[in-house]
Amino acid sequence: MFDPRRITLSIPRLSRSIEKRLKMAGGTSLVALTAANIFSLLFCAAGIYHRLDPWLVLIAAVSMALCVAAILIKKGESRRLNELTESVRALARSFDETAALIAGEGDEVDQLAQALDVLRESSRRAMVSEANLKAAVENMVEGIVMISANGKVALHNQRLLKIFGLPAMNAIGLPRAEFNAMLVGALRWPRSAQDYLQKQLAEIRSDGNYRVFDVELPDNRVLRYSASMLVDGNVMSYVEDISEQRAAAASILRLAHYDTLTDLPNRTLFQERFVTAVESAEREPAACVTLLLCDLDRFKAVNDTYGHPVGDELLRQATRRMRAQVRTDNILARLGGDEFAVIYLSRNDHEGAEGLARRLVACLEQPFEIRGHEVSVGISIGIATARVHATSVDDLMIRADLALYAAKQDGRNRHRVYEPAMSMFTDEYGGLESALRKAIDNDSLHIHYQPQVDLRTRRIVAFEALARWDRAERGTVSADTFISVAEKSGLIVPLGAWVLRRACTDALGWGDDIMIAVNVAPQQLRTEGFVDMVSDVLAKAGLKATRLELEITESAPLYDDEAMLTVLRKLAIIGVRVSMDDFGTGNTGLSYLHKFRFDRLKIDQSFVRKLGDGREAELIVNAIVELSVSLNVETVAEGIETEQQAAILRSMNCSIGQGFLFGRPAPLSVANSLIAEQNAAFANDQLVSRR
Repeated sequence: MFDPRRITLSIPRLSRSIEKRLKMAGGTSLVALTAANIFSLLFCAAGIYHRLDPWLVLIAAVSMALCVAAILIKKGESRRLNELTESVRALARSFDETAALIAGEGDEVDQLAQALDVLRESSRRAMVSEANLKAAVENMVEGIVMISANGKVALHNQRLLKIFGLPAMNAIGLPRAEFNAMLVGALRWPRSAQDYLQKQLAEIRSDGNYRVFDVELPDNRVLRYSASMLVDGNVMSYVEDISEQRAAAASILRLAHYDTLTDLPNRTLFQERFVTAVESAEREPAACVTLLLCDLDRFKAVNDTYGHPVGDELLRQATRRMRAQVRTDNILARLGGDEFAVIYLSRNDHEGAEGLARRLVACLEQPFEIRGHEVSVGISIGIATARVHATSVDDLMIRADLALYAAKQDGRNRHRVYEPAMSMFTDEYGGLESALRKAIDNDSLHIHYQPQVDLRTRRIVAFEALARWDRAERGTVSADTFISVAEKSGLIVPLGAWVLRRACTDALGWGDDIMIAVNVAPQQLRTEGFVDMVSDVLAKAGLKATRLELEITESAPLYDDEAMLTVLRKLAIIGVRVSMDDFGTGNTGLSYLHKFRFDRLKIDQSFVRKLGDGREAELIVNAIVELSVSLNVETVAEGIETEQQAAILRSMNCSIGQGFLFGRPAPLSVANSLIAEQNAAFANDQLVSRR
């Protein structure tokens, strides 16, 4: 049976459920909420009185209908709100992928508001990223341009316009043809450059491959393009002005292949072109390649007398004269120092090279006027022809060098063509090197000692050790010859070490007041461990370091070699004395004195032998002695042969003398006898003085 009370008891629960649905649906309609409240109140009252009034039922039914209508309307609005929210989220994700991680909370309106906030933040980030990208593009050193697939400018920076000399502007949207015409027109590109550029860009649009290519312009400018097609069909190009880079590379290449003083090809470029010329001649029988090796005569004397500036200017002027005699299709090169070479190219003309050699000799015979000085030099030339005198490049160089040597032996300032007999010198040189190596290893050399005396007392104060070599099958080999062989072959290092060991051992019995002087070559000073080797030799011989004097020739390149100067300083620290040999023959002696304090200066014999024959030699020698006195350095005069020379040197306060007047180089036995005689005379003088 129907029980109204059961209905009235359930109605409040129903009303509360309806109200909750409205609130969950985000209901904001005043009508719907009011109807829900009325519906709830009426059914609460009915529940209280346990009765149903028809009017209450009518009013409740109307409220119920309004609630249901509100719920249905709200569902439609909610669906549309959800769709709008998802659209906003999707838009936000297009700006910022992190937006996809944001999940909405609350009702549809709250979620929409959150999505709008994300959209605003994503839009802000996108604007910042775009600004940063634009700043980065504008600050790139390269010019940038992107042409869209429809043939219009989609992106460019102002650097691109600056490279082409155009004012700042916004060219985005311009057709490709119009934009390119504006760029190439600004630099007045030749048609060939325009066609080349368009060809490269067309190929990129065709195959999509990345390309780097250079466009060279008539004003020596070079533009480098780096272009590629993007996935969307746009073509991105980077443009860089590499004119300075190209010029710097060309400058470096020129420095590597040309002599900076004369602007002639250097040895490296000469060698490359010489090889090419000889190889080409091998393929063409009529082609003739002749090599002329040239040395300036007396150049060292000019350099030593007047200094490097005059020597450099002499090389420049001599180069201009030689260039005037050499055809433009031939090659004149400077190999180094006063050495030059000419590659003479011709067709079946074996005598043309000799004609050129005669012209070169003639053009350099005339004096040069350099900085107020009249300077005279000459030129010696050796000639060898490919296929006639040799087939390989190396052999041709050797043959020409032998001919040059023969020209010098014949009196200089002339040319000589290679002859087979000249090769005997090469064979002899090779034989000497091998024999010298064996002589050093077998201890077959010996030493002669020449005394150095105090010019006031004539007492022996030192001996200079001079290597000598007697070959059983050839007799005595001159020191100049085998020393030259040793220097060229590298044997000077073991030879010098052998002389040092023998001399220190021989000098041990002479007494502490007599020194031993040994010559040292630059190659020895550059040898690693040289100072340790000297210390070891002294220790094994039992000789005091203060009794050893090492002589360094003035021509040794010490002034710009800090490593060699360091070696000399280390020698001084351990007590070894160092002297400068042949002082006055080079132009670097004063530089040496500035960088290192020598113990002695040895005046070259070329000045000493002229003493008494003219005023000029006396002035030079006196100046050297006065310089030595002011520096508190002893002077040794070499090459004294007469009493007159000794007297002049003594009057100048020169300390020590050496020469034939006091004794020739002689074996150890003679040196020991001289010392014994000197000691006996000294003992006799002491005995007389006591009486």
